[in-house]
Amino acid sequence: MGEAPVLVHGAKKLSQSGVILTYLAERTGRFKPQGEDARLEALRWIIFDNQKINGFLGVYRFLKNFARPPGDPAVLAFLKGRIDGNLAIVDKRLSAAPFVLGNEPTIADLSLVAYLYYPVEEFGFDIAAQHRNIGTWLDRIRSLPGWAHPYDLMPGYPPNL
Repeated sequence: MGEAPVLVHGAKKLSQSGVILTYLAERTGRFKPQGEDARLEALRWIIFDNQKINGFLGVYRFLKNFARPPGDPAVLAFLKGRIDGNLAIVDKRLSAAPFVLGNEPTIADLSLVAYLYYPVEEFGFDIAAQHRNIGTWLDRIRSLPGWAHPYDLMPGYPPNL
């Protein structure tokens, strides 16, 4: 499909982060939603994330930091409005439970946090400060065994902005 991420495991080559997360959860049992209702709810949040959270944050971050010339201010303002509204939905959800599906982290949480750890200066706004429940949730995710900051996992980062 000409995209990243890609997981190669034996003869399998998988793209799309939601597919990769599902595959890994099924193989390892870690972060796996339990039961049909939880699996469907995780899928719902993964799709919401891909379309409305990381789908907007990724474009916003690229246009603000890497596009030459930088993104049009009107486009950035439109994206920021969408980001704020969509993050408010996640923040409200996290007001009821420590993780997206309840008391345990799942692949829905891992999907949703993908862009949320990038530095404030890359976005020009502080997600954790503006959305308290998201900020607390990010701390919970950060405290999970094996967690590493995205820049610690990518060679050549952080970028020189």
